[in-house]
Amino acid sequence: MNHHKVRLILAYIISFMPFNKLRCFFYNKALGYKVVNSYIGWATVMAVNYAEIIESSIGKGNKFIGPMKVIVNRNSKIGGMNSFICGWWVKEEKFKSVGYECCLYIGKETLI
Repeated sequence: MNHHKVRLILAYIISFMPFNKLRCFFYNKALGYKVVNSYIGWATVMAVNYAEIIESSIGKGNKFIGPMKVIVNRNSKIGGMNSFICGWWVKEEKFKSVGYECCLYIGKETLI
């Protein structure tokens, strides 16, 4: 099984943990993300290459999936049931020359 599928399975397991502190702890420890003083809603799946969420709130049922870097800056809020998906096709050899950055950057004090 490739590491993308393992990351996705782990992210789904973590997303259904009953408490925010557990979800944040395991996103940090198991997947190597940087979630600091933030709320990650129940059933929010984060299966990305890198995530940094600082003093922000992400509602329930969101999906962050794909070979991307996710940065959510201070005091930002993302409501529930949003999908931020980057297809794995962007990493195919034929697209390397295009130079896709694969980054979701949410500035501070942003509301989605």
